[in-house]
Amino acid sequence: MSHGPHLSPHPLPLGSTAPARKSDERDPSSELAAEFPGLELSLLPAEELPEPYRSLLAHEQDMTSTLGRFHAESLVLEVLSQTREAGLLHRTVLLVGASSGLPRELGAIAIHLERFAAAPRQEILACRKPLGAILGEHRIPYRSRPEGFLALQSTPNMRAALRLGDVPGLLYGRRNALRTPAGDLLADVLEILPAVREDPAGEGPPAL
Repeated sequence: MSHGPHLSPHPLPLGSTAPARKSDERDPSSELAAEFPGLELSLLPAEELPEPYRSLLAHEQDMTSTLGRFHAESLVLEVLSQTREAGLLHRTVLLVGASSGLPRELGAIAIHLERFAAAPRQEILACRKPLGAILGEHRIPYRSRPEGFLALQSTPNMRAALRLGDVPGLLYGRRNALRTPAGDLLADVLEILPAVREDPAGEGPPAL
């Protein structure tokens, strides 16, 4: 009998979901907290993620391509909010299926604009494409490193954004860092998945 993941009895305050960072590496969870008040995150190990979330989250690839393969559709960007300060672009976004129109991910991201060349930086600022798509199209070398896996109870406005209905439920996600080969941070991302079926197209979880 499955008992589900073991959650911390004391949910982590937003901002403590990953190891200590440099002073310029702002935690994107503060953006998510502003957009969705009352949000509480709990850390859990990768092995306690149920499928298909474990296959979708516990890997070192970008989520744009991973979710696109899983749902068999390309993803488009929908910006919920954004702010810019110095060389950082902070935004809260949805990745939405281009064919289905369904939200496939809720994300909060802090992007270090000065670490991108002019052409991809302009595309990032246009806020029309997911960052993962821009990285791929411009063949920008990077490393994707998950820094923690999360479980959280959805808030009412989060359920509305993800079209989950009125019933509270447990959601899963990850904190992920995208870095240059030299280790400089390109983007710090908090990625949360809506409830998904394990086998949306009759093919099971993606091979990652």
